[in-house]
Amino acid sequence: MFLSTPVKYLKFSILMVKTNIKSAAAYKTSFIMQIIGMMIGDTSFAIMWTIFFKRFPIINGWQSNDMMILIALSSINFGLCSFFAGGTWELAKKIANGELDQHITAPQNLLWSVATSKSLLPGLGEVLFGIIIYIMFGQLSFLPVITFISLCLITSVILFNFQVTTQSMAFYFGNFEDAAEQLYVALAFCTYTPQGSFTGFFKIIMFTIIPGFFVAELPVKLIKTFNIYYFLLLLAFTVVTYFLAIFVFKKGLKRYESGSLMNVKM
Repeated sequence: MFLSTPVKYLKFSILMVKTNIKSAAAYKTSFIMQIIGMMIGDTSFAIMWTIFFKRFPIINGWQSNDMMILIALSSINFGLCSFFAGGTWELAKKIANGELDQHITAPQNLLWSVATSKSLLPGLGEVLFGIIIYIMFGQLSFLPVITFISLCLITSVILFNFQVTTQSMAFYFGNFEDAAEQLYVALAFCTYTPQGSFTGFFKIIMFTIIPGFFVAELPVKLIKTFNIYYFLLLLAFTVVTYFLAIFVFKKGLKRYESGSLMNVKM
């Protein structure tokens, strides 16, 4: 009985992903090109950092291999989040335009319904690219691989939490779509940059407004040298940000259902 609800949502998510893939696969050329295009873009990015580290071998303790592991991790967690929960990218837009009604009437959880309503296909290319990079530069023994997979899943949840929280600001501030997108781009920039280059004010930002430390620097530290206390810290942050995201979303949804946003639809 306890597992019935998670299993139900898992089946629903798989069904939605299959539907999204079938819809996209109807245009095979576009489907393939989106995946390959993302992989090519990520490859260019990895080559750029490889060339950079040949010129500057160490940046505050960060080396080329650390950067490759970070790229692998970031590619996979961003890819998983966008592929399996791509609908969150349009959450602020749906809120501002009063388009949540179709999801409110759905039998599934509203946020889950919105999140799984769309799969961003380039995310699949990012996941494949991240796996290839890890195979090339990571440790392939059992425990390191399990650690890496676990951290990919955990940081994917953190990204989802961040996306839901920022996109839900549209409940309170109206048209927040552009601001939410810029915050996500800022987070992506942080997670595709050597963490040793961030100091002072930018470091504070990564601990507070943008969770760059928890989706980039801390996971790479755990991959290099596993520390149970750091791992528990990451888990605690994931749980806290999850409940924060749910709280912000549900609180805003009450405003939406009360009719305070109905004038937008008219």
